[in-house]
Amino acid sequence: MEGKEQEPTIEELINKIVFLKQALEFYGDQDNYKSDAIRFDDGHQARFALKQIIDIDKYNQEMLDASLEKIQEYKEEKINPESLGDDYQSKINEINNIIKKYSNPDE
Repeated sequence: MEGKEQEPTIEELINKIVFLKQALEFYGDQDNYKSDAIRFDDGHQARFALKQIIDIDKYNQEMLDASLEKIQEYKEEKINPESLGDDYQSKINEINNIIKKYSNPDE
């Protein structure tokens, strides 16, 4: 991943989620429509909240991609069946199913 940005901290992600909640509360409060607060806001909070969702989704996708890469690397390593125990084939099948599921989420 070239030019990878610094991963957000848990605190930063929580702060984004808290902001999303506040934005939804703002637009969900009927009194804000009566007092013209929403007209004065002109959608600023909504646009900012949507940007936060995009950022969170991007980070989630990066984490998923990194996890799938690690699973693929693990899958490609030579596996000693004896080290996996008696039920090694079911473990290998489970790993393959996870890779298939997240590599092709639309299937």
